[in-house]
Amino acid sequence: MALLEFECCECGTVFDKLVYGDDRSQISCPECESKEFKQVFQGKSLFGQIGSSESDSYVCPVQRSGGCPGCH
Repeated sequence: MALLEFECCECGTVFDKLVYGDDRSQISCPECESKEFKQVFQGKSLFGQIGSSESDSYVCPVQRSGGCPGCH
């Protein structure tokens, strides 16, 4: 089970869905209900968006210093 992020190919809405295994048959856009979507990767980590302000998310100290390309 994984929380994945998708972008609707019809209206461009970006949305998250909980996916069990590889079963994506039940996924549809919450805005237009289209079943045409692509998975997107926006650098999210368990603690928040990588590279956003430190006040609302966690960024690894090694990555913050520029010594690491990131965990993902």
